[in-house]
Amino acid sequence: MKMTRQPHDQYSKEALLEILAFFGGKSESQRFLHPKEVYYADISFEPPPTLSKAELKKVGILGDMIAIPCLIEYFWTPPTQMEACLCLMKLFSWHGDLLREAKRKKKELEENNPQKVKTLQEVLPKTLPKLWILTTSASQAFLTSFDVKPRQSAWCKGFYFFGEAMNTGIVVIDELPETLETVWLRIFGKNKTQQKAIETLAILDDKGPLFRNVFDVFYKWHEDTQAQDNLTPEDKELLMILSPAYEKSRTQAILEGMLQGREQGIQQGIQQGIQQGIQQAQRLFVKSWLQSRFGEIDKALSQVVESLAQLPPEESTRLLPKLSREELLARFGKKESK
Repeated sequence: MKMTRQPHDQYSKEALLEILAFFGGKSESQRFLHPKEVYYADISFEPPPTLSKAELKKVGILGDMIAIPCLIEYFWTPPTQMEACLCLMKLFSWHGDLLREAKRKKKELEENNPQKVKTLQEVLPKTLPKLWILTTSASQAFLTSFDVKPRQSAWCKGFYFFGEAMNTGIVVIDELPETLETVWLRIFGKNKTQQKAIETLAILDDKGPLFRNVFDVFYKWHEDTQAQDNLTPEDKELLMILSPAYEKSRTQAILEGMLQGREQGIQQGIQQGIQQGIQQAQRLFVKSWLQSRFGEIDKALSQVVESLAQLPPEESTRLLPKLSREELLARFGKKESK
């Protein structure tokens, strides 16, 4: 995926894409928008028709934002006025594409059935895509320059909107209230805003596939950053935020795997001591990780399960969120045949 601006933007966008992918529909990074100039939107999302409000509620107020087609532009460093204007241009470029498509469709309808000529408004989508500009912070001068207004009757503090026809909102992440409704947005903030959000998610009882997929991205960032020599102050800050959640998640995963292995061993009548229970736990732990990342365990990945299960838990836990399927197969898939 082609990335812009900063590494922090990259991992935040990847995490956002994981959230959107959880709901199905059509999500796309670096959407091409301009026929003559190379302009890309960070993320576009078109929800599937079957997506329910109950499903969207899993990510709180973020679910309300992605209930209709939208572009999402994320800024780790607050955008300038020019950058915000370019975001608007990308939205209107998408609107222009929809208008041209509607005109073509209207012409076809008129040619095929002249008796039932529709207006252009009837052919256009009922809801035009919206633009969300996410920024970790924003000055009052920046917000005033666009004359944006809060709509606290419908949206919480931290949301600012252009006029209705502009279909655009700005989300200032460090102004959002510290509630479960906003936690899936606050993980993309900075400093204590992000730290508190990650701590909140890390202690939730219900850690389903959405949680694991998003935190896999952050944990991969954690692993990649630890391996670097020259860390920026921002890198060090985010490492400090992620490390406690990372270690807690890793320890919990190992313990859960050990308990599952022990329970399964009892159910199967296997009474061969603690070592075999630990080995079975490690195998289940590895299999669970691979299933959450790649889906069904096929024959090739089965070899990876057995190979990784032989490693110390600390080593397998370090490698699983970091390596791609191809890297895992190359490193562990044919170990037995060598």
